[in-house]
Amino acid sequence: SEQEQDLSIEYCDLSNDNSSCIIQGLNTMGHPLSVGCVMACKNSTQHLPNGTECLSLSEAAATAMQSNVNYTCPVGICFNGECQHNGLAIGCWHDTPPPNSTNVTTKAPTTTATSAGPM
Repeated sequence: SEQEQDLSIEYCDLSNDNSSCIIQGLNTMGHPLSVGCVMACKNSTQHLPNGTECLSLSEAAATAMQSNVNYTCPVGICFNGECQHNGLAIGCWHDTPPPNSTNVTTKAPTTTATSAGPM
């Protein structure tokens, strides 16, 4: 069993460490995006792969965001562990989406206006 432990330690930085990595993220209208480009792992800090979509704001700013409030976050692409802002922005929020944004998405299709129009 000592040999097995040695093997797991050797591979720790790749396979084993990834299972215990934490990536800070925020919800967006599409899918959750990481805040910055860093994974905090049990035994190391790793960069997300180059080309990964990210939110270009500090972890402190993301942590300070109020729950259930919709914000606008700058979008970027990871390069060498840094989130390079690409000029785009997306709605982002902590935890669950604010009630207003879910109402907006259900009202967005104009089926009622279209069906009322021809009549």
